Amino acid sequence: MRLTWWSRAGRSLLVLIVIAALTCQLALLLPGDPALILLGQESTEAQRAALRSTLGLDQDFFTRFLDWSGGVLTGDWGTSFSSGRPLGATSLTRSR
Repeated sequence: MRLTWWSRAGRSLLVLIVIAALTCQLALLLPGDPALILLGQESTEAQRAALRSTLGLDQDFFTRFLDWSGGVLTGDWGTSFSSGRPLGATSLTRSR
């Protein structure tokens, strides 16, 4: 009985990892440059390069995914693009 439970838990974890990786990869396939979209047409190439570096868009997929998953596991869900505030459970309690 325990082996079945562990087997199902392991498969569920694997499915979650695959779905997260596919979601991250699909976001990269969207048309347009995220830095250009966030900064606008009047931004310089140097500004866009700095934002790409800040967001980690200049790194390969596996590095970005490992950084993101490590952050999720430690409670660092990133920063909101619109407000600039950190995301996650602690940010919800601060905003009230």
